[in-house]
This record gives sequence, C-alpha cells and structure tokens, in this order.
Amino acid sequence: MTDQTSRGTQAIDRALDILDMIASKGTVSLPEITEESGLTTPTAYRLVKSLTRRSFVSYNEGTKLYSLGPEIVRMAAGMLRGNNFVEVSRSALDRLNMLSNETVSLFTVGMIELLCVAEAESVQQLRFHSGIGRTMPLTQGAPGKAASAWFDATRKEFVYKRAGLSKQAIQALEDELTKVREQGFARSYGEVVPETSAVAVPIFDGSGQVIGVMSIAGPQGRWSGEKVEHAIQAMLTEAEGITAQFGGQPKQPTK
Repeated sequence: MTDQTSRGTQAIDRALDILDMIASKGTVSLPEITEESGLTTPTAYRLVKSLTRRSFVSYNEGTKLYSLGPEIVRMAAGMLRGNNFVEVSRSALDRLNMLSNETVSLFTVGMIELLCVAEAESVQQLRFHSGIGRTMPLTQGAPGKAASAWFDATRKEFVYKRAGLSKQAIQALEDELTKVREQGFARSYGEVVPETSAVAVPIFDGSGQVIGVMSIAGPQGRWSGEKVEHAIQAMLTEAEGITAQFGGQPKQPTK
C-alpha cells in the first residue's frame, strides 16, 4: 500500500510539473516535455495523454503542441467563487440590472477564454443572456476586450496565437484595446452574438491583474445610445467597488 501511495504521489507531482511547464511556456511539444522533465518518452506521453483526456491540457493536431485546456478555466472560476467573487459582486449585478433593465453578466478570466459565473437576467421578453457556465472569447466582444486590454505582451501573444489571428487582425485588435485602456471600458456590436450590443468593464485584484469582467448586453435596437452612456459610469463605479474589496486599485484611463 505504501509503495502504491508513493507511486501515486509521484505521478501527481510529475503531472503538476507538466502543467506548470505548459503554463510558463504557453505551448510545448512532447520532446520538450521529455527533455525538461527528465521523464522517459512513454511516461511523459502517458501523463500528458491523461491530462488531455481530462481537458487540463489541449493538443493541436496541426502543430503537435500542447497547451492549457478549458478545465483550467473552470478550476480558476471555482477558486474565485470560493473567494466570494460571485457573492461580493451579486449586489452590483442586481443594481445594474435594475438600472439598465438588461442582462448583467459576471465573467472570470481564464487562460484562453472568459467563463460566465453569475448573471442578473433581464425580464424583458426579448433579451440576451450568456448563461452561467458558458464561455466567451478573449479576442471578441466587449467582455473579452475589457479583459485582454490589460494583459501584458506575453499574455496577449499567447491569446492571439491560440485564437489563430493574422498579423492584420492582431494590429486591428491592438488598436481597439488601446481605446479600451484609454476610456476604461469596452463596447461591441454583434461581434459574438448577432444583433446584440454590449458594454463591459474590468475588475482587478490586489496585484493589479484583471480577474473578472462585468458586462451589460441587450438587443441593439434597444440597448444603445443614451441608455448605454448613462449606465457606463455606474458600471465603472460598481467595478471599482468590487476591485477594492479584493484589495485592488482600479486602472485609470490612459487618456
């Protein structure tokens, strides 16, 4: 029993080492894993295959490279929920829902996407909702841009590579993210869901990292113009309040 326990613990340590390696590099090949871990190729393959099967790691058939998988995002969301992220934000979602009469969503920020962890849904017959547990891209839509605008160069490079963006697309997105940083919020029109307008603001932790995003979304014909302009300052204020409760300071617009 002791030998079995020791072998099991060793396998866990090796798997965690592989995850740490992938997280630090972004993408790695099996030969890289073998070389840096000191494992034999069969052992490294068996471990990474198990991690891939459980969605902790993703494998790109075209490039033959491994990267972090969607399960990491879900675990990160669980950690934030455990730290009362949803509970701390709930009253803000409800207030913004009453103000806008549209759906207000709360997202956590993962390595490659956003995860919706809470929502105050509009009661109007025609409405938008992300759905708790649904994911959204970091390179499209107001929520994704409200988060990725504050990533460092290495993080953005990783996100862009995973999204398969061309140089032209990256430049266009960088121009948009510059504007997001200048004004402190992001807006989008039908980028992820057709005929939907959205505005989103970031939430930061004590280390200055963006950990979440609040967004309000609704039909373009209704959620636009003065309604949106009126809600933006309230969103920024609510986001600042949540940021403060996590020991953070809101990022100041750069203009």
